[in-house]
Amino acid sequence: MNFLYSFFLLPILIVFLHLVSLFSKKLRRPIYSRNRILKDIAELKPIYSASGKKTFIIHTASMGEFEHVKPIIKKLKEKFNRNIIVTFFSPSGYENVKDYPGIDHIFYLPYDFQWLWRKFYKAVNCELLIVSKHDVWPNQVKTAKKLGMQTILLNASLSAQSSRKSFLAKAILSSAYQTLDKIFVISQQDNEQIVNTFSCKNTEVVGDTKFDQVLIRKEAAEKQQLLNLDWISEKTILVFGSLWPQDAEHVLSSLSDLLDKNTNLKTIIVPHQPTGEIISKFVAHFGEYGYGLFSQKTNPENRILIVDKIGLLADMYKHADIAYVGGSFKQGIHNVLEPAIYNIPVIYGPVYKNSFEAKQLYKKGGSSIVNNSEEFSREIQALLNDESLRKLKGQKAKKYATQNIGSTSKILEYIGHAIQ
Repeated sequence: MNFLYSFFLLPILIVFLHLVSLFSKKLRRPIYSRNRILKDIAELKPIYSASGKKTFIIHTASMGEFEHVKPIIKKLKEKFNRNIIVTFFSPSGYENVKDYPGIDHIFYLPYDFQWLWRKFYKAVNCELLIVSKHDVWPNQVKTAKKLGMQTILLNASLSAQSSRKSFLAKAILSSAYQTLDKIFVISQQDNEQIVNTFSCKNTEVVGDTKFDQVLIRKEAAEKQQLLNLDWISEKTILVFGSLWPQDAEHVLSSLSDLLDKNTNLKTIIVPHQPTGEIISKFVAHFGEYGYGLFSQKTNPENRILIVDKIGLLADMYKHADIAYVGGSFKQGIHNVLEPAIYNIPVIYGPVYKNSFEAKQLYKKGGSSIVNNSEEFSREIQALLNDESLRKLKGQKAKKYATQNIGSTSKILEYIGHAIQ
């Protein structure tokens, strides 16, 4: 199967990406970067040879996965005298992580050819490959093992509905999963799925490093004050986090009524993509209530704040009394732990089963699920009317978010023994 993948399926995928990139500027940049990887390798080799240090390569598909490995990167840099390279598949990570402390270089994931990985690994004197979540590429892993490197998959998960359980995906990925030295899995349920699907015995359930990262972000957010205290003082704050247009269609339609009924209510809207077009739609819809943009000075009389800058969601959640988490009326919910750790009730739509944490948070009583604007309005009003209910749900949310902290230390302990 590896022959079919390497010499037939992979070339077809690369040709397809090149064709699509002709019509997409977003895809064109990654294609250009990947096409110049041999030049990058030639430039890297003398730099890494001169450093005299070995290298850890960490691969994450996107910005979301990168957020979850930040605790690992921080501790790896503190504990081991190694260079650290991070590779991304998508632009969302590459374009936003260029100056992150502790990282020596970032690259787009090279095309998955064994000869290319061999050149890359040898040029940087790589000792350890860490892959996050599920973006495992067969030749990436197999070449690393052939070169005697340690290989780890962390935050591994696999839902019963995952496309990786299809016949073709299993045929391509099974040998790669079996080749990995260690697979750190987020839950017992996911562990059973991975073992049964890929027939591997190299797994261990340790939890998800995103729990550790959420705590780190909370501690960082508490050290800074980004909002005018006059704006939030003695008000009830409802935060809409990572809001997609599909979310807005279902939940913002009832916001006007909630604002009319609850004069003490203020709202922070954090769009998933704060483009000019999206911001303009929010402004047009809620202008009568007085709105402010984060990039501008906030008027204390405004009842709606629109965050027109990325990377600030965790800082907004710390001011919330109630949080709605977006993506849950589209392809899948975003991180529910970020608001939960602030001791507040969390609300989301029906598309949440892509998230193990969202399912568990609901099961533990720390969140509510709404299917339309009417249910959303009723749930918010109930929480606004009953402070004791709000506190009870918030306590349950925080309990779940904090009781699963600690996977980072377990993974670091394994790495320490593995590279000796």
